[in-house]
Amino acid sequence: MRLTHGARINTDTNAYAEVAQSRLFYSYNRVQQAPQDFLEGVYTGDMRAVVRPQDLGTSRFFEGLLSSLLAGKHQARMLKVLAAYEKSIDPTDPVALASLGYWSLKTERYASARQYLQKSMGMRPSVDTLQLLVSSHVNVGDYAGALRALAQSPRLQNDALRCFGAHATLEVRGKEAAAALFRPLIADYQKYEASCGPYFQKILGQYYLAQGDARQAIPWLEAYYRSYSQDAEAVADLTAAYLRARDWGNASEFAAYVPASLKAQDQRRKALARK
Repeated sequence: MRLTHGARINTDTNAYAEVAQSRLFYSYNRVQQAPQDFLEGVYTGDMRAVVRPQDLGTSRFFEGLLSSLLAGKHQARMLKVLAAYEKSIDPTDPVALASLGYWSLKTERYASARQYLQKSMGMRPSVDTLQLLVSSHVNVGDYAGALRALAQSPRLQNDALRCFGAHATLEVRGKEAAAALFRPLIADYQKYEASCGPYFQKILGQYYLAQGDARQAIPWLEAYYRSYSQDAEAVADLTAAYLRARDWGNASEFAAYVPASLKAQDQRRKALARK
């Protein structure tokens, strides 16, 4: 497998500096800017034709607007809308807190996501909220935090949580402890690949690599890399697998990108973990 032509390993440590530049139009639960004026600042077109006046400023309004901006990949505008949404909710509503946690994840504000999701779980635990909470830990490499969240709600389970649990156990406790969790995933790999997507390909490749089975690891890691060529860990894992398999050509092509890309990804994770 060849390194994706023109691929850029993720080295952006400042991409989300605009978070600090976000300006709220709510202050102390009092509107400072008319919702329609705010809307026109983050969205093009006359939304009065498609949004009912009574919906302006409601959770439904914010979630719909965020969904549309997400589809258009308008990151900076999403942050502005999310800042306003945060000021509009009832802090005792677990559904609203879970929604804020979800949208915080979508904008890579992982520390904020954890706060909202932990509060929501404390009020009304649910498997969907737990999945979001565990994801907020895994996305910044906090595997111990993921295991703690899972341990606090052991009866809540789904396929995604099993994938997260196996991965976090591998990272924190090693291959022997993870073996029992990976066995059922491997036995029904088609189900878990469908449920967990490319993430399953990555963690299964990492598990085989940890077990010293590079030949088994490579096809899974290559499949994941085809979807996420900018993931520095994917480059590092493939390099290690190719080296173990004595595939010197592929190993040398990938190896040149590993040190700088891993360092940059680590810096980015640490920065995002605080937002």
